[in-house]
Amino acid sequence: MKAFYRTTLLAALFAATLSSCEKKVADLEKLSDKKTGIISEKVFPLEGNEMSTSILPRRDLPASRLTNYYDVKVKVIDSVCEEYVKGTTKLDLSKLKDGEFAYDIKDKKITVSSTTGFKKLNNGPKGWWTHWNYSPYTASEYPNVLFSEGEDGYVSNFLVLNFSKKVTTFGFEVAPNATGINLNVSVGYQEEESSVENELFSVNQTISSPSGARLIAVKSETPFKKVTIYLENYKPELQGLAISNIRYALAK
Repeated sequence: MKAFYRTTLLAALFAATLSSCEKKVADLEKLSDKKTGIISEKVFPLEGNEMSTSILPRRDLPASRLTNYYDVKVKVIDSVCEEYVKGTTKLDLSKLKDGEFAYDIKDKKITVSSTTGFKKLNNGPKGWWTHWNYSPYTASEYPNVLFSEGEDGYVSNFLVLNFSKKVTTFGFEVAPNATGINLNVSVGYQEEESSVENELFSVNQTISSPSGARLIAVKSETPFKKVTIYLENYKPELQGLAISNIRYALAK
């Protein structure tokens, strides 16, 4: 499908150079069964600007921007490091097949739900074909992702994630469904699931594809139960975003 798609062998070669911030962690319990098994017929991300390669050279990327509405004590984590990995639990996506839909993902401790749902895409010529990013911006270079497409086929520029329990640390990696375009993604954090609850704080980050996925993670002294991810996309024909490597720490 894409002549310039890099095989998993290349990913393995890169993985040999990863720092201790990318140590593997044990897989968790299987995910929820809310899925249909429909296989994706499209390749993501869509073209946007024509690219000559599916991977760009390593480059320095800007830090995220925090807006704190209630003087919450919060730390923004921009890169995957040992402290972040050891202090959180990763939600496992491996039990979902390529093209399957899910409305929630869970382990024995927590359920993360989305009312619009998302589709699992494997990395490859029939899934998410571009390079994700390099360490330490992301934990892996060719992950499987959850794409913001619902069971009805509707693709959106936002994901609303509700947690069954409050968390103090939550992180994920995100990239847009477009190549060669820098886009802003805004993430809001709320104490409760209620749609009328004010945001505690928000984080903005610049993301792109290929090689421009970014970790957005926070560690807050005030627990929260809802996260809203919104991509400010000015290309209506290139709707959608993908997330991966989802990690959390429960409030005590």
